[in-house]
Amino acid sequence: GDFPSGESINPSIVAAPEQNIPKNERPLGKTPWRHHALILVVFNIAILSLYHFLSYLLNPTLALLSVALFIVHPVGTQAVAWISALGYPLSLLWMCLSLNLTHYFYSLDSPSSLMYLGVYCLFFILQFLAINALFISICLWPVLFFLGYYPFAVISLIMSTLQGLKIVRETISHRKSEFKKQNMGQFTVLRPRKWIVAMKTLYYYFKLSLFPRNMGLYHTWGFHCERGLEKEDKMLLAALLSIGFVGWWFFVTPVFAVKFSIIWFLSFIFIFLNWITIQQFVTERYVFVPTLGTCILIAYFTQSYFPVYMLIFGFYLMRTWCHLPTYDNELKFYQSNVWNFPKSEVAYSNLGCTWLQIGLIGSTLDSWNIATKLNPNYDVPYYNIHGHYKSNATLQMQHGNYGSAIELFKTAREFLAKAVICEPCHFKDDWVKEIKKIDEWIANPTLMVRDEYTRLTQLKHDLDVMLAGERNETRISEITSSIRDNNARLEHIKSIPVTSLDSNTDPEMIYLRQTVKP
Repeated sequence: GDFPSGESINPSIVAAPEQNIPKNERPLGKTPWRHHALILVVFNIAILSLYHFLSYLLNPTLALLSVALFIVHPVGTQAVAWISALGYPLSLLWMCLSLNLTHYFYSLDSPSSLMYLGVYCLFFILQFLAINALFISICLWPVLFFLGYYPFAVISLIMSTLQGLKIVRETISHRKSEFKKQNMGQFTVLRPRKWIVAMKTLYYYFKLSLFPRNMGLYHTWGFHCERGLEKEDKMLLAALLSIGFVGWWFFVTPVFAVKFSIIWFLSFIFIFLNWITIQQFVTERYVFVPTLGTCILIAYFTQSYFPVYMLIFGFYLMRTWCHLPTYDNELKFYQSNVWNFPKSEVAYSNLGCTWLQIGLIGSTLDSWNIATKLNPNYDVPYYNIHGHYKSNATLQMQHGNYGSAIELFKTAREFLAKAVICEPCHFKDDWVKEIKKIDEWIANPTLMVRDEYTRLTQLKHDLDVMLAGERNETRISEITSSIRDNNARLEHIKSIPVTSLDSNTDPEMIYLRQTVKP
């Protein structure tokens, strides 16, 4: 939610119970430093709890080496430094506490019935918190089964089935509807050949957890969910060989630490393997919790060769430090994505939006044009460029420069037409309607004038309603100023010289005909 920022009351809106106008209470945005502080506190407590559990499960030295690697591992940067990813360290915290609880319970010689009840109830609460923090914790039960904590594994499995899958189902339902709106509904369906996509995704995460060279919110591999991902190729062969080796290793090795690291990684990565695609295809935060398994493996095989361990530790730490500035602000966020994935048209498209917010229009258009060159079949930058010209056209129209507006609308239409022919096209039906509307305006500018007159008339009514219910002097002054500007635009439209009018006979158009200059 909004914790720890809390809610703020908009001071310009006051309650007016006698007119049934409620007080407008709404969050005015997150306070970044508070959320960063919260994540750091949560992550550090989770790390201490994780070390405590591993020190008993493995040994203190191996636990320390594993947790130290996990702390500095680069894939954790997105989960810890990005305030939007709080659910990942928070879920890890509750899972680590529940694992410590189960280990404590099995260390008791002869627990009483009351102790049984208390521990089971506390485990239930921790599992409830973990699942609600992030649904990755629905995969804890295979780890509990592997450790021999069967009663807790059963509780976790039941809760994951009832509570976790409810959350996942709601998420899938929401995402499916959104993907369908964007003509991408086919990617949210489980099909027979999706196992190929899952194997390739697992192989991708194997490499990412071992060699996190390129990182960012938008990875290039698989982003557009192309059907080609379901084809047999070299990547599938490499995936099957690596997965087969890991499976063989799990069954033949007598080393408990190796078995535990494999079961941990596979359990928590399973739900992110794109069996159905409802979120991002691949990204670092998905492999944050599973990477603990990778860290245990590295620590186990290098604990007797400390210089080698420190070399790996140093590489991971260096990569993390290099990546941390990514989360300083939105501009660095997308610049870093472009530097890590220079062929990502999605990263360039979002970088353009950031330049736009800053006010650097030239850099905005450069980024969007680069995106169209990287992938001419990606519709978003075309639509963004169309939006730039359309907004300028609208501005010209509002100031009465209708000739300039028409020329800008023509340019906007050109880019929107390019967006519509892309496959997949995100909002094809809506954009086709928009093209038709622009065509009508270009063919008969009078329609544009009429639509603008209708919009301003409705705005005048809305402003009058707002003014009637307002009690704050500052807001009254602001609304009054807006009404004056709006009335001036209406009067300007009434005085437009036109040479041709369509055959429209609605009252607004008749009024325009009667008042227009010859």
